[in-house]
Formats: sequence, structure tokens, C-alpha cells
Amino acid sequence: MGESVVYQVHRGFSAVIATQLLICVAGVLIAVLIKLPYWLTGLVALCFGGAALYVAIPASRGEPMLRVDAHGVTFGAPELRVSWADIEQIVLYSRSLGTAELHYIGLRGHVTRDELLASRAMNDWRVDRERLVEATAEFAPDVPVVELKGLVVTDQQV
Repeated sequence: MGESVVYQVHRGFSAVIATQLLICVAGVLIAVLIKLPYWLTGLVALCFGGAALYVAIPASRGEPMLRVDAHGVTFGAPELRVSWADIEQIVLYSRSLGTAELHYIGLRGHVTRDELLASRAMNDWRVDRERLVEATAEFAPDVPVVELKGLVVTDQQV
């Protein structure tokens, strides 16, 4: 088994982050344009500026969010490694929550077939399914990558 097929995904800038940053800039501009008192404009700038940093800094770091290698699957932020011996399936799924569709990757284990061993929301990163399948086939040919469609989660189930 070579390390040439190792699949790794890093967090990065996305349309969602760009939208959030634009909202932060717009909030400051509106505070300036409607001529709020200086202290309130400063407070708005501090709040929206802090929010912009909170969104931009993790995306700019490019943290590894997923790694598939000879040892197993590693999720990042916070890091969690699961060995191939414990993985029965890699599951890609989405959850509809109101008008938003949230994308996830999960690991189903041999012992807990009805529950996932681990999962991560794919916020600010996406999986290239073909590369994931290729790496999984290289390191664990008996572990399928499956996609679940149409999973609906209500507010009460979250």
C-alpha cells in the first residue's frame, strides 16, 4: 500500500463564508451611512469585525478536515482517527433542516450498525466522491462508500 492515493481535504473559503463576510462589511457600512453615534458605530464595527475574524481565520488556516490513508479515516477539528478495522461503511448524507441542506460524512462501524461511529458536518469543505472511493478501495477494499438520499431531520430530532 503506497501513500500515493492518500486523500486529504482541507477547510477553505466557500460561498457561505464569502456571504458571511459581506454581511459583516455591510453591517459596518450601514452603521456608518445612517450616521449612528460614534460610540454605537464603534460597537457595531467591533461586533461585525469580530464576527468577520471568527469566520475568516479558520477558513484561512486550511486545516485538514478529512484524511483517508493506510491507517484509516481521520477527521480534523477536533482530530479523531478511526482505524479501518472498526469501519464497515463510509456514509455521505445530507440533512434538510428547514430551508438549509447540511452535508455530512459518517463512519458506520461493525459493532454499532444502527449508529455512526463518527460523523462530521462538511461546513466550508466538500468531499470529492471519486477520490474518496479511490483511496478507500486502495486501503480498505471491503469498505464501501455509500450515499444516503432524502434524509429529513426535524427540529425535534436534532
